[in-house]
Amino acid sequence: MRQHYLALDGLRGFAAIGVVAFHIIAFTNPKLPFSSAYLSVDLFFALSGFVLSAAYSTRLGDGMQPLDFMRLRLIRLYPAYLVGLALGVTAYLITWSPFSSTKLFVSLGSALVFLPLPVPLTDNPPIFPLNLPAWSLFFELLVNLVFVTFFRYLTSRAVIAILFLSGMSLVGVAMFHGNLHVGWNTDHFVYGLPRSLFSFFAGVLVHRRFPGGLRSGGPLVAIIVALVLVLPIPANIHNVYDPVMVVLLFPISIAAIAGWELQGFRARIARALGALSYPLYVIHMPCIYILKNWTDGWRKYEKLVAYGLTIVALVIVSWLIAQLIETPVRRWLSSARFGRREELRVGA
Repeated sequence: MRQHYLALDGLRGFAAIGVVAFHIIAFTNPKLPFSSAYLSVDLFFALSGFVLSAAYSTRLGDGMQPLDFMRLRLIRLYPAYLVGLALGVTAYLITWSPFSSTKLFVSLGSALVFLPLPVPLTDNPPIFPLNLPAWSLFFELLVNLVFVTFFRYLTSRAVIAILFLSGMSLVGVAMFHGNLHVGWNTDHFVYGLPRSLFSFFAGVLVHRRFPGGLRSGGPLVAIIVALVLVLPIPANIHNVYDPVMVVLLFPISIAAIAGWELQGFRARIARALGALSYPLYVIHMPCIYILKNWTDGWRKYEKLVAYGLTIVALVIVSWLIAQLIETPVRRWLSSARFGRREELRVGA
C-alpha cells in the first residue's frame, strides 16, 4: 500500500504558510485574510493521524515497541525544533523585558523536554513562551503516546468512541470559547486536548476506511480547504464554523486529497512544500516577534512590504533548514539508533 502522499505534503505546506500569515497579519483582526488559518493546526493533527496510521499500523501490529515508535517521533520533531528554540531564546533576549535569567532557564528547560512552562515569562503568556507552536507539539506527542500505547485495543469501534467523546468536547469548547483558537495559552491550555484527540484519530479512521484515498475530488477539495484558511470569516460565527470545518470538512478533505496523484512539476512543488512545512512552523514565531519589534513605529505600507518579504524569506530559509539540517540529522540519528534509515513523513 502506498505510504507517501504528495498531495497531502502540499496541503501541509500550504497550511503552514497560512499559520505564518495568520500570526503576521491576521492574529488580531478577523476581517483580514488568513484570520481562520489557526485551524491549520487541526489539519496538522489530522494529517499526522492519517500518515502515522499508514506508515506504522502494520509494524505496530507486528510487534514494534512503543518506545521505539516514540524515539522515532522525537527524531522526527527534534532537529528543526531545536533551531526554532534557539531563535526563541534570541527573540526573548532582543524583545522581552524585564529580563529574567531564572525564568528564561526554567522555560528553556521545560521547552527542551516538550513540557508546559511552569513559570510564566510575561503576563498571560503562551504556555510555551520561547516558541509558541510547541504547544501543539506537546499534544502531538501526547496523542502519539496514546496511539502507540493502546494500539492493540484501537479497533474501529474504539476509535469512533474516541471521536464521539472528543468531538462533543470540541463542540462544547467552540461554543464556550467562541472559536477553536485554543490550547496555546495558559487560560485555555486544556482545550488543546480535545482538539488534538479528535483530529488525530479522525485521520487514523480516514486511513483505515480509505487507505488509498478517494478516487476523485482531490483538486476541488484542496481549493475549498485553501479558501477556508484564506477567506476572512465573521468572528461571531466561529463557534459554529470552526467545529464544522474540523469535524466534517477536514477528514473528508484528507480522504479526497490523499487519492490525488501528482506528477511532474506539481509533484516537485508538493514535495518541497511538505519538506519546508515543519521547519517553517517551528521557526516562524520567534522571527515574527523580532520583526514586529523591529518595525514598531513604521508606516502601514512599510510594514506590509516587510511582512510580505518576511513570509517569502521564512519559506526559503525553512526549505534550507529541511535540506541542510533537518533531513541529514534525522537520517543520522535514525541509522545510529536503528541500524537503517527510517523515514517519517508527517509534520507537526
